[in-house]
Amino acid sequence: MVLANGARNSFSVFYVAILDEFGWGRASTAGIFSVHVIVYGTAAPFTGALVDRFGPKRVVLIGGTILALAIILCSRATTIYHFYLLFGVAGAIGASLIGYATSAPLLPYWFFRGRGMALGILSSGGGVSFFLIIPLVQYLITKFGWRASFIWMGVLIGAILLPLFALFSRHRPQDLELLLNATHPLERGKSTPDETQNVGKVDKKRVNVNWTLRKAMGTYQLWLIFLAWFCISGIVQNLVVVHQIALMRDARLSTTFATSIIALWGIMRVMGNMSGFLSDKIGREKTFALGCLFSILGLFTLLLLEKGSSSWIPYLYAVSFGVGMGINGPVLGSTLADMFQGKHFGSINGFMLLGFGLGGIVGPWFGGFVFDATKSYSIALIVAILLTCVAFTLLWIAAPRKIRELA
Repeated sequence: MVLANGARNSFSVFYVAILDEFGWGRASTAGIFSVHVIVYGTAAPFTGALVDRFGPKRVVLIGGTILALAIILCSRATTIYHFYLLFGVAGAIGASLIGYATSAPLLPYWFFRGRGMALGILSSGGGVSFFLIIPLVQYLITKFGWRASFIWMGVLIGAILLPLFALFSRHRPQDLELLLNATHPLERGKSTPDETQNVGKVDKKRVNVNWTLRKAMGTYQLWLIFLAWFCISGIVQNLVVVHQIALMRDARLSTTFATSIIALWGIMRVMGNMSGFLSDKIGREKTFALGCLFSILGLFTLLLLEKGSSSWIPYLYAVSFGVGMGINGPVLGSTLADMFQGKHFGSINGFMLLGFGLGGIVGPWFGGFVFDATKSYSIALIVAILLTCVAFTLLWIAAPRKIRELA
């Protein structure tokens, strides 16, 4: 997750370097990231189905190879269309095959108790990428230029990710003769994978449904979660991720300082991810409300930053938006797993990431369009605040509290 998210999120640093070298408009350049995210989201349902059928190891090895080669070839790009093809399309397919669509479907097989915490730890890979990968990429760009930095990034993915997954990947606890959330070997013949799925305080009738993607699409809860994901993870998060360094530089902050703020944002996002246990204790809706409040505060601080406010504003942004977005992702993932767990969860989770992809094509482009038209991000940030409120409302109506009692 660190490398998959790092490859995508490092675009915010490459974005500034590409603007400086080629002088393209912000909307068209941000469109590279938008294409990446929509292809990532569109590929996710197919990735989930491949994981359901073949397991994660083969899927990740193929995806890691594609991503590493695509990132390396970006170093040879000379036109915007090269970036659209290499980073936007090929890189997105590779990232989908190694990312959340591959990893998240595995966790319901391994965890019932503490599922929110488990998804929080998984999601923390995105935050770790911000305080490890982005500063590293910024250093490489400053030292060697953006072209060499793409090569280093691709080599890093190939040298670390592929060997780790080849050696240590496992699909289900039964592969190691373990029970769900258990620590002792499974005595063969006394328990089945289906029986271990039903441990805990849940709506037994719903859990025992053999959920397929088609069956899940017939429920209003899936569409509400899909739209919530579309709003907050798709539009809001991707809008900010792409434009945050450019916005800070417009506020006359150095690129190096802006990168340090993004690193702090990544650390605080990991802290938010680690709060996943809260949703196991106080409920998904209440935890999501807390995350949305932090996210709104972070967006408001960016509005203040555009107006040239005090020097402490970037730090408040990093803390509040980092914690908020760190909380929100695991809650949505846990809610989906609560409602639609089962052997087809990979396909269902992959479909959900399509919402992330569709929002991702809107958010970065919309931010660039607003800036090109008004020379300000204010309208885009206000829309992001409103969409965060919409996302909370949608999750509350979906009502995961009615499916899973507090453990």
